[in-house]
Amino acid sequence: MENICQSLPGIAQIGYVECESLQPDVALKHSSGIPVGIFSEIVPVIFFGEPSCEATSEYDSNGRKVVTSLKFLSNDNIQLHKHLAFIITDASETSYLIGSRERPYPVIKSSANSGTASSDSHATTYEVRWTAICPPVPCAI
Repeated sequence: MENICQSLPGIAQIGYVECESLQPDVALKHSSGIPVGIFSEIVPVIFFGEPSCEATSEYDSNGRKVVTSLKFLSNDNIQLHKHLAFIITDASETSYLIGSRERPYPVIKSSANSGTASSDSHATTYEVRWTAICPPVPCAI
């Protein structure tokens, strides 16, 4: 099995939308060369530290799949009970969509850290994983 890994340059902005507000079949549109736009309000996420986004392409007996992982630290209270798609904007002002209107939806994990009295502050680490047939989809916001 061969793995191909992509890493995006520094993330400048993170936001999210509900998956149901996205256009249908964004992965297929991107694969066909059709531009993808976000037409709903993006909820900005205030983050600190250095967020990371990585897309790993794997080939197995069932074909190609891409697993995208976004990890960031925030004090925002992100609604984990909803199906959310994330939009990240990198240092070159290119935006990428992580998620789609259809299944499989991104899986969001969170872990809270109360910090220590001497140095660390209270923060929540969010990890978003999305498995699809394509890497994060470039989009217009």
